[in-house]
Amino acid sequence: MSRYPTLATLAALSALIVGLLIALMGGLVATSGPAFHVAAFIAVALAVGAAASAWWVFGRRGWIGPAATAGAVLMVVAGLRALASPDAQASMELAAAQLAAALLATALFLYAATEARAASLGTTTARNAAGRDTYPRLALLTTIGAFFLALVTPFLAATAGESPSILQGLDWALITIVGIFAALVLYETYQKRPGTGLIPLAWAVVVLFAGFAVLGLAPASAAPLPWLHAAFGILLYGASAMLTVDAYRTPAPRPGVSAYRPAGDAVPATLAVNVSTAPAPFTPLSPSGIPAATLIMPQPDATARSLRSTIGAYVTLTKPRIIVLLLITTWAAMWIASPTPPSAWLVLWTMIGGYLAAGGANAINMYMDRDIDRLMGRTARRPLPSQQLEPNKALAFGVTLGVLSFVVMAVFVNLLSAVLSIIGLLFYVFVYTGWLKRTTTQNIVIGGAAGAIPPLVGWAAATGSLSLAAVWLFAIIFYWTPPHFWALALVRQADYARAGVPMLPVVKGEPETYRQIFLYSILLVAISVMLVPLRAMGYIYLGLALGLGGIFLWYAYKLMREGGHAAAWKLYKYSLLYLALIFAAMVLDHVLLWGLPSTLVTILWP
Repeated sequence: MSRYPTLATLAALSALIVGLLIALMGGLVATSGPAFHVAAFIAVALAVGAAASAWWVFGRRGWIGPAATAGAVLMVVAGLRALASPDAQASMELAAAQLAAALLATALFLYAATEARAASLGTTTARNAAGRDTYPRLALLTTIGAFFLALVTPFLAATAGESPSILQGLDWALITIVGIFAALVLYETYQKRPGTGLIPLAWAVVVLFAGFAVLGLAPASAAPLPWLHAAFGILLYGASAMLTVDAYRTPAPRPGVSAYRPAGDAVPATLAVNVSTAPAPFTPLSPSGIPAATLIMPQPDATARSLRSTIGAYVTLTKPRIIVLLLITTWAAMWIASPTPPSAWLVLWTMIGGYLAAGGANAINMYMDRDIDRLMGRTARRPLPSQQLEPNKALAFGVTLGVLSFVVMAVFVNLLSAVLSIIGLLFYVFVYTGWLKRTTTQNIVIGGAAGAIPPLVGWAAATGSLSLAAVWLFAIIFYWTPPHFWALALVRQADYARAGVPMLPVVKGEPETYRQIFLYSILLVAISVMLVPLRAMGYIYLGLALGLGGIFLWYAYKLMREGGHAAAWKLYKYSLLYLALIFAAMVLDHVLLWGLPSTLVTILWP
């Protein structure tokens, strides 16, 4: 099989040339002339040569020859415009068809080259037969999204300023989808294909997408950018297609390897053993190699699930009880930011967009954490570990909600609020869930930034901009999150130790957690009252903030002095009430200000 390099080289060169060719002519820029025709001729000649090489070397073995032949046919179709017509102003329909043909040809050549490599090396790399392995399908969805991006981008570049707003909105929605999938592919590559050649490909997809997105934000008037933007789209599609082909050729690692590999603060082995051997109603069978006593595996109901229960499972994916608190902070920020009460329609669309963003983030979070959720009593009955829903459906649901959130915010509110919502979703999913949660005790400290974004969204929705006061609202939630979540972690530390999640009480112990909670509580109260000297709040708010903060400090101090899960649980429950009431106090301060005489306003407002 020494002729494999011939096929691989011809296929790769064909894909590269046609990609750059389409970036020029697929940018629908009026590009023609001898050089353009020569490039098209070379691409077509290489494609035909690759197909001939495939049949010569491999004959009827597998699908290598047919795939290369189909790619050559499509490449010829794609090159007809340059070879047969000097007119660059072809119809949009014809240009779209030729562009799609060239993109499909690229994928076929990548498939043929990958199959040829396996055959030439004398290996028969087993295709992924695991029906529940969602990784290859995730890569395929990324490729499909990149295909449409590469197809749509040149047309938007050619009709800059003339494209319908709905087409531009769909383009940004598609960019959002592909961005989420690209980041998920990178995360899942490390989780499900560690130590393989797929990792560089996954990084290539993410880097190319980042370049594509940045170029998309640049002004269309910049001369070289339209075709460069299209070129990045072509390369993104090619990298995604190559990753997909290799994903189906690279088998998943054998079961029995824990998904958690400590990279920072590790869970003490002694504590993990002690917790895992404590008596608890765990299922005594462990098909994945995890100690049997540590598994919580609710058995799915054998009867068919009703429509009502299925809808309930999807609603549960969004964590509605948590979202209520986030929406309260969003709504309060809108009232605080606006000099007059915000319109009901603006509030409604902001609440809908906020719920969709938070719900999408929570659904993707459950998809990514499904391996450890089944190990914890608090989460074992969630829809995925209890097998009420399939993982790929939960992922699709979460991504759909995220995209809908962006569209709703961008169309009915403003672009800044839409961008902030997506930033919150991506930060929660990839920075907190995908990276920090399983690697460091500071997971909830840094990851708390995701939950602090809703006030920024509300402020941006009401004003179209941000201010120092909005950042201060962000800081209040940011410093509220550690004592709130660590209090829960104290109560549920056995769960976290069993799952290998390095929460602070599991790694550093309870006394250190008590001390950190008290210190963060002091910072929280100090930051909350600073809104008054910043002239963002008045004395009505100051009195309420001091009262609410004093109670918070009392619970935190009592926990530090007495310890115990009972005190931690009381602090946790009060922390939920505190956040809602502190933002309600801000709204009350402003509402009373609107209705008071100016003399009283002067007295009550510093």
